[in-house]
Amino acid sequence: MAAHSRRSRSRKSIERAVIYARVSKDDTGRGRSCKEQIDACTADCEYEGWPVAAALMDNDRGASRHSKGERESFARLPDILRPGDVLVVWEPSRITRDMKVFGEFCDLLAEREVRLYYDTRTYDMEDDDDRHHVWQDILDGAKQAGKTRKRVLRALEANLKDKKPHGRQPPGYMIERDARTGQPTKRKVHLGQARILRIAAERALQGESMRSISRALADEWIAAEGRSFDPRDVKRFLTSPTTFGYRVHYGEIVGQMPGEPAVDPKLYGPLRSLLLDPGRQSQHGSEPRWLLSSIARCGVCLEMGEKGVIDHKRARSLRHGDAYTCRKYNHVARSMEKVDAYVEELLLQLFEDPETLALLMAQDDGGAEVDADLALIEQLRADIKAFIRDAAKTRMSALVLAEYVEPLEQQVLEAQRRVDAAAALVDPALLRIVGPDARALWKAMTIPERRDTIRAAAQVTIVRVGKQGRYADIGVEVYPTALLTTR
Repeated sequence: MAAHSRRSRSRKSIERAVIYARVSKDDTGRGRSCKEQIDACTADCEYEGWPVAAALMDNDRGASRHSKGERESFARLPDILRPGDVLVVWEPSRITRDMKVFGEFCDLLAEREVRLYYDTRTYDMEDDDDRHHVWQDILDGAKQAGKTRKRVLRALEANLKDKKPHGRQPPGYMIERDARTGQPTKRKVHLGQARILRIAAERALQGESMRSISRALADEWIAAEGRSFDPRDVKRFLTSPTTFGYRVHYGEIVGQMPGEPAVDPKLYGPLRSLLLDPGRQSQHGSEPRWLLSSIARCGVCLEMGEKGVIDHKRARSLRHGDAYTCRKYNHVARSMEKVDAYVEELLLQLFEDPETLALLMAQDDGGAEVDADLALIEQLRADIKAFIRDAAKTRMSALVLAEYVEPLEQQVLEAQRRVDAAAALVDPALLRIVGPDARALWKAMTIPERRDTIRAAAQVTIVRVGKQGRYADIGVEVYPTALLTTR
């Protein structure tokens, strides 16, 4: 704390003080704890003669734009502060190091006529000179936070270079420790768990539900020293970058772990696209046994604006086979054997067509648009880093800095969304089967796998037919998805 005399620029009387303290994780012991901050701020309030109305703290909470934790006490400040208050902090970085957040908070203080006090001085956010001074202090704090983050990333890079593990032990891996010190030395694949995760990844890509995978592999997972393997765990494991050998820091992939990954990294993108698709619905109950039940639709119902769900109906006698029927109104009823054979043959011809494969590969490649977006993201991030670096050197106003950076970050977000959408555009079920080997692959599939392929490939509608009996029309319309047709 600076050793200059106390002075106040306040032109209005202060009725009460509200103290706020925050500390992020500090293993060194050199930082000020929340209790120490509150004790020091309380002493300042006693010296100034301000009654303390509330003392709030957020312990082990970061305040930079890279921090992910929620600050409950900070969120309460707008409800507590009122005109005539002074907010007392150890230093302005205790409030936040995020310039955008601090700009909004300064506006709140100005609107409420609440002063800010730190370092033995009171600041009025309605005063331009005071506001500029505080902004400059926050910018300096943000610069220090950036340096800290760089030091952490350098430590990550050093651990990666030295083949040292970082963070908690992820599923599919085990940590080797030094026999003398007990310190972790390296991370290697847990063969038993990795085998199970690879099987789970293959089953998931084939369209099997998380519930089914969990039920089939949970006992083996527990036997392989694993913990829980319920459907939520399976989804979490198969969408976690660490499962595929990536190193993650604050939710960002920052490199590749040394050694063999538990699961092939090439499967990471397809699995995330498949399992994190907002339109994906979880499978409940027993696995389906009929190819088109609940997939095909009744054409009459669709014309009426109804869902038109088609159900399977068992044969009434040996003379009649199983049938697909309209669930709600019995508008249509058709031989299951004939409908299945018709739909399978039509789709297999479509899958074998070389033009279909060319269409899918064109979609999967993403084209020049994806390459352009990736280049744009890289350039924007470089521009942001360069501008922040120059702003710190020139002591630029934090408000100006935030106004420049925010639109660029929004452009990065929009470009990333386009890239993610392109990556998720082609269903993995289609990529697996389209090609000259379609019939052999189809024959080897389970019913759930075939159903997922049909969902991705086409909309099947059963319509009424005029003629009944042995030589009646099949009355089935199959509409391939846009991905399988020329535009």
